[in-house]
Amino acid sequence: MRKNIHHKIIPLALERNITIFAILFFFLLGISVGTFMELMLSAQDKNDLLQYLNQNLFTVKLSSDSFPQIFVNSVANNLGLLILIALSGVTVIGFPVALLSVAYKGITLGFSSALLLDTLSLKGSALILLTMVPQNIILVPILLLTAICATNFAFNTISDRRSGIKKSLTNNAGSYVLYYILFSLLLLIGCLIESFICPILLQLIG
Repeated sequence: MRKNIHHKIIPLALERNITIFAILFFFLLGISVGTFMELMLSAQDKNDLLQYLNQNLFTVKLSSDSFPQIFVNSVANNLGLLILIALSGVTVIGFPVALLSVAYKGITLGFSSALLLDTLSLKGSALILLTMVPQNIILVPILLLTAICATNFAFNTISDRRSGIKKSLTNNAGSYVLYYILFSLLLLIGCLIESFICPILLQLIG
């Protein structure tokens, strides 16, 4: 049984090149949209955001009580997005939600990176490298892979409709759930980095 599930997990993420290209396209599209949104901000809006960054990033002192709350927020944001992607595959016709989810992730990364570079210049580059890159090395691949998995799962269920969608979901649910459990655990590692390591690096920059 375990061997059977193991053999289903990897092909589910790699069996359709068109799905991989679609997910990457929507993610890169999101980054482009986020960057464009930042470029369209007025000078006053950028100045207001710069003041907000200075007040909330560099002047706030972290305490031991701050890290658990940051971790809870990180888990809520990232795990919530992963669960949404997982459900999009199970509902079959809801798979476009997976595409929109990776686009949303791209928008947030594109907007944040462009804002930091535009308002803080070299300091913004340091912020990106030390407080955005470490956790997203883990978080972004996980979200992209789970989106690919959800989309392929939905297509497989639709193509197997001759045996009945309900029966197809039942037969493949075990490998699908295991896939998301494993990647949820890896995602928590990214959340730990974002919550406990990146804030410390941020204080060093400030």
